[in-house]
Amino acid sequence: MMSNDDLEAAAGAAHYLASTVANIVGLRAEEDTQVADKLYDELIKNLPTARVAIGKVVAELRCTRAGAARFGDITAPTANEVAVRMVYALNRQRFGVEPNLVGRKAVEAWPDADAVIAETEIELDKARRARGSAEWSEAKSPAEWRQQFGISHTTLKRHVKEGKLVVREISSKSWSIRLDTLRKYLGDN
Repeated sequence: MMSNDDLEAAAGAAHYLASTVANIVGLRAEEDTQVADKLYDELIKNLPTARVAIGKVVAELRCTRAGAARFGDITAPTANEVAVRMVYALNRQRFGVEPNLVGRKAVEAWPDADAVIAETEIELDKARRARGSAEWSEAKSPAEWRQQFGISHTTLKRHVKEGKLVVREISSKSWSIRLDTLRKYLGDN
């Protein structure tokens, strides 16, 4: 059985992002800007690591959902991604970026952090169960996969992002693909 460390890291990152954004929004509403600013600085420092953790399993998590996750005014393919979008919305609000200029509306109804965290737990559980029953291909480098499929690097990355291929990073230079998505992909192409 494979390790779920990457799923656990993504869930922990989403929990951190959602709860920290909720705390910052609450503190600003109470006009405690000094503590809110300190939390914000810590959040921005930890955001890249959180995004990487969530990004590693996002395609797999998308396969566990029937539809998009919607919390407050924020919608995303998974609850983990809602947490990341909460940070982006906070940045737009903090820096006074006009939402219309970046193609987003201002958040009026902030997501309930507890609901986002609960949904990430549901996604985590579904992904764990899917992993337990899933079969995986042999590990190959992305270049080997590209060559086998006869596609470009950009196309391979796009197909992974879209969930057409669910990959598990064995290392930074080695991927394994979930066999059910591999069979479907080979049948579709």
